[in-house]
Amino acid sequence: MQVDSILKLKNTVAFPPSTFRYNYTLKYDTSKYDIREFEKSLRITTLNMVRTNPEGRMFKDINATLEFNYSDTLGNYLFRIVFKPEEYK
Repeated sequence: MQVDSILKLKNTVAFPPSTFRYNYTLKYDTSKYDIREFEKSLRITTLNMVRTNPEGRMFKDINATLEFNYSDTLGNYLFRIVFKPEEYK
């Protein structure tokens, strides 16, 4: 599912007891831009979304750990962002 012009959700996976992983493909030219700076910015944006999105209530209710994995369009791993319940409640 295409999220926006540079982000595509490949799949989601759930692990016991309460970890949810989102696997994304990122169309991002790492030769032109600093991927670590982008990761920092995306972490802030994602955390804000997790904290404020009403649909995320179920994650809060079960104290879920949320993982967001990012790879490039060739399938190469770029980075992972992880939020423990105490970070987003």
